[in-house]
Amino acid sequence: MDVLGKCRAPLIWDKAIRGMHFADGEMAWTSFDWGTLRILNYPLASGETKGAKVHPTQKPIRVMSWSMEQAKVPAGATVLDPFMGSGTTALACLRTSRAFIGVEKHRPHFETAVARVRAELAQGDLFLSQP
Repeated sequence: MDVLGKCRAPLIWDKAIRGMHFADGEMAWTSFDWGTLRILNYPLASGETKGAKVHPTQKPIRVMSWSMEQAKVPAGATVLDPFMGSGTTALACLRTSRAFIGVEKHRPHFETAVARVRAELAQGDLFLSQP
């Protein structure tokens, strides 16, 4: 039984790591009825999560922003993340002017996500005309 249906346009994150115990990449199923395969080549070791991970499967904010771009989620739209983890999708939403609803059943991860969102909001935005 094909529960999700066909995936015409999967999103692939190529982590650019080979021969390690990590996966070489991750795939996201989409329900897009347009487009084709999209691949983001973004090395896992190239940035914000290197040495600073607060969740075992934490994604870079860039990966989540790219995924929303590919899905054509407009600015101002609300994104639901039913497996919020450390809040990476929430941070991507804040940085790209999207609203966010997150659900996380593991209390320590939820608290980490809240702390990350609060820290992001506390630093402000250099490009806003008013605080």
